[in-house]
Amino acid sequence: HEGTWKKVLEWEAVLNPSEEGGNGGGGPKLSKFMGRPTDLSPKAFLKHYLLGHPLPFDRHDWTVQRADGTQVRYVIDYYHDDAVAREEDGSGLP
Repeated sequence: HEGTWKKVLEWEAVLNPSEEGGNGGGGPKLSKFMGRPTDLSPKAFLKHYLLGHPLPFDRHDWTVQRADGTQVRYVIDYYHDDAVAREEDGSGLP
């Protein structure tokens, strides 16, 4: 989840550049996390049923609270990538 949090912080830096990034100071903080592996996001639904893409194996909803109190939800779909899995140590794939 640390890699995903870094990506969320990158998006926050782009979408809300007035705040300091990171977990210190006034940067965004994770206020809610929910795993929803059986629920399709609208994007995953469209990609699968209209474009024939494979379904994601997991979905996480991350709610971030900005320093001004605004809450923003990030919906992250996780897809299996055979090419990357083969490159990772201990992946078990040839």
